[in-house]
Amino acid sequence: MGTIMKPVIKNKKSVKHLKTSDFTNRRSGISKYALIHHEANDSGSIQTKIFKGNVIPSSAGGAQVIFNDVELLKQTSPQ
Repeated sequence: MGTIMKPVIKNKKSVKHLKTSDFTNRRSGISKYALIHHEANDSGSIQTKIFKGNVIPSSAGGAQVIFNDVELLKQTSPQ
């Protein structure tokens, strides 16, 4: 059985292409943001980085994400 490196996030909304309306729609109540990035190197190790941040309104009426945490998950092959 392989390693499953996927965070469990309740009430999440997954998107492939971000739009301005994803952040500026006040009815959606978005206050948190997470960006997941997977990397693999030549030695066979896999690394997943989860960048976490808060969504706050900007002065121009839009929204901005302030990243404040990085979570690192690693998997390596036994040698």
